[in-house]
Amino acid sequence: FLYGKPYVTCSSEHHGPEICYLQDDINGLILEGENIERDCQRIINTLKDSKLYESLCRNAYQTSQKYCVDAWVREMEKCLTR
Repeated sequence: FLYGKPYVTCSSEHHGPEICYLQDDINGLILEGENIERDCQRIINTLKDSKLYESLCRNAYQTSQKYCVDAWVREMEKCLTR
């Protein structure tokens, strides 16, 4: 996300907790993983739609700012100084 690029992954029960940062069609794509042709078409459609891709990139970068180490430190500091 820090590079302003959306993540693309397949839906799975085995993702680490970081998957909660990924929002389908907002800052990346969560593909089915069952229908390869449909998943590939989704990727192609995203890359062909410059406004959609630009939005995903912008939202990916904004996500990185929300979950960066500096933000975590600020939140911890707020909790400890209350």
